[in-house]
Amino acid sequence: MIFCSSISKGSSLSDWYEQRRIRDMERRMDYDIRRYKVMLYSKTYCKYSRGIKQILAKYDIQDMKVVELDLEPDMEKMQDHLRDVSGSRTVPQLYIGGKYIGGHEETREKDDSGELEKLLLRAYAIRHPRREKRLSSFV
Repeated sequence: MIFCSSISKGSSLSDWYEQRRIRDMERRMDYDIRRYKVMLYSKTYCKYSRGIKQILAKYDIQDMKVVELDLEPDMEKMQDHLRDVSGSRTVPQLYIGGKYIGGHEETREKDDSGELEKLLLRAYAIRHPRREKRLSSFV
């Protein structure tokens, strides 16, 4: 079979499929980080994940995706890939405009300083309050 000739010696077809499946998952994660203005990797039972969601809930975010890793069958592999992307395997992990922002503590600090709102505005994830006010005066 020509198809099997591309499989390295000593590996099976099921190994090849597993490697392909993991590669596809990693590509999907990379795509989501770039595609969504705000991308959050979280776990349902994690108090830090709940905390970061409370911080983000203060903003009217237009384009956000949340992936609950503990509900994913490939949780461990996904966390391995997050380590490759951000240098950290822990959650929560927040990305804004395709850039890694950090976890709960970093996000809280950025929120307290006003930097989080600026990051969200720059990524067009939220509307500028002054611009909204000006637009509403025309209606």
